[in-house]
Amino acid sequence: MKTVELLELEARKFEERANILEDHLVKWQSSLVKKYEDKLKPRHGYSPYIILVVLVAQISIIVLLQARFGFLIIPRMLYGLVGILLLIVFIMVILNHFNNKGEEEVSIMERINSYRKVAKLYKRIGEAITSNNLEEIQRIADELLENVELARAVETAGVGDPKVVAYVLYAYINKDALSKEEIEEAITVAPRPLGYLLREGEEE
Repeated sequence: MKTVELLELEARKFEERANILEDHLVKWQSSLVKKYEDKLKPRHGYSPYIILVVLVAQISIIVLLQARFGFLIIPRMLYGLVGILLLIVFIMVILNHFNNKGEEEVSIMERINSYRKVAKLYKRIGEAITSNNLEEIQRIADELLENVELARAVETAGVGDPKVVAYVLYAYINKDALSKEEIEEAITVAPRPLGYLLREGEEE
């Protein structure tokens, strides 16, 4: 059964991609994250205190200079406020940088989960074809249309439009009722290796 063999091969490929990405994520966490963890914690923990100390120092200086020089202190007050704003912006940029690192980790995890879901999906389709379980194929097609997480996984993994995958499965189930042109159309839009489902329909 060429289609089943291709499905199993694709399932292994997606599982391998997930393992590679997972290994990459573990290494990234143990190197870059660990490397900057000590630097990150003090900034998160002491940033508010630093801002408070700077504010108190600025106010103290302004009060002293105001008492001594009067209105000449106004430009200095502006410089002080600008300095405080720059400090706040600098801290926000640093925190945003590390937040983006966290978002990258989430993105990698999403791809890992998507690859594994697609690998499981291909295995399910292959097992259903092997046992000629049309009801299971019907359930899988329905799930592709109704399960948002599965549909998103199919798209994220680069398989294609989940609606198209479902359409190919429906065509396989009802191949006897379809014309040759309709079958060819389904084969044309089908992502590999699902296109072989209809070509080998009679053999499966």
